[in-house]
Amino acid sequence: MAKYVLAVYDVCRDYLERFLAYTESRKHLSFRAEGFTDLSILAKQSPDKIDAVLLSPEDMISLVSLNNTDLLTAMKMNDLIVLFLGEQHSAGRLRKILEEKGCGSNVRIIEKYQSMEKILAEIDEILVEKKGSPGELPDPADLHVSGIYSPADKVSHPQAAQVLAKDQGRVLYINLEQFSGFSDPEDPGKDSGVTDVIYCYKNSPSKLGEVLKQKCGTLGTMDVLTGPDNMDDLEVLGEEEWPGFLKAASIAGNYQLILIDMSAFSWKIADVVLSYGNLYIPALPYDDSRTYRSVLTSAAAGQERRRERSSAKLRQFRRFFAAKGFESYQERILEVQLDTE
Repeated sequence: MAKYVLAVYDVCRDYLERFLAYTESRKHLSFRAEGFTDLSILAKQSPDKIDAVLLSPEDMISLVSLNNTDLLTAMKMNDLIVLFLGEQHSAGRLRKILEEKGCGSNVRIIEKYQSMEKILAEIDEILVEKKGSPGELPDPADLHVSGIYSPADKVSHPQAAQVLAKDQGRVLYINLEQFSGFSDPEDPGKDSGVTDVIYCYKNSPSKLGEVLKQKCGTLGTMDVLTGPDNMDDLEVLGEEEWPGFLKAASIAGNYQLILIDMSAFSWKIADVVLSYGNLYIPALPYDDSRTYRSVLTSAAAGQERRRERSSAKLRQFRRFFAAKGFESYQERILEVQLDTE
C-alpha cells in the first residue's frame, strides 16, 4: 500500500537524519519522508514523485527563486502541499510572494516549537484532509491479530497458540519458523507453507479463499500455515502490505483471530502485531519474586545458569522497547500462562 511522500529539507544533516528516523519509527503515518540537504536537488524533483514539501519559510523563498516551473505549477494545481516549519509571523513575506505567483492556496504553517509527535500528527492530518487516505490500512477494530514470541524459548509457541485460540472462533495460526517440526501426518506439513498464500494475495487475490482451503493444515482447533522453506519469501510483502494481507486472509477464511508465531524477531511483523493487537510471551506460572520467567526457567528445565540466561534475554527484550521510546508498545507485550499438567 502506497504512502504519500513528504520531501523534507534542512541544511543540517544530523537534524535531518534524526527527523527521518523518528518518522520511520511511526509506522502507520499516511506518509514517508525523504530528506534533502541540497535545495537545488529538491527543486529538480518531479512533482509526480512527491506529495508535500516541508521546509522553513526562508528556504521556500530560495526555492521559489530557483523558478522551478513544475513545482510552482503543481502548487497552483493544489497537487503539491507546502508545509512551513516555523512561526506564523515569519511567513507573511512568503505568503505575499506565493500569492503573486498564484500558488498560495495550498500552503500551511506548522508551529516549529512543539514536540515532534505533534508535528508529525499535524502533517498527517493535513495530508489526509487534503488528499484523503493514501492506502487501505485496516481499521484496528476490523483486524484481530496477536503475535507470539519469546527470545528464550521457541518450543512452547504452538502450545501458547492453542491457549490463545481457546473460545476465539475460527483462528488462523501462521507459524513463521523455517523448521517448525510439524512432521506428523495429522499436522501441517511443507505443503501448508505460507508462501503460496502470499503469492496468491499478490497476484490473484480473488482466489485467496480457495488457496487457504488447499494449503491450511490443522493444529487442534486452528487452521495452520507454516513458514516458508526460504525465509526470503516473506520479503515479497512490503512492510506496509502486511496489514492488508492479514485482513484479506481473515475475510477470505472467515477468521475471528490471526495468530502470528515469530521464531525470530522481525520488527516489520512485530510492528503490525503491536499496532493491531498484543504480543504474547509464553510463560509458566511463577512467583512474584521472579519476573518475566519463561518456560525455560522452570525447575525441570535445567541449571540456575540457564534460568538466569533466559531471564536476561527477556529483560533485554523489554529494554529494547523502552530504549526505542515505544512505551505504548510495552503495554501490549503480555505473558500467556501455559498449563503445566
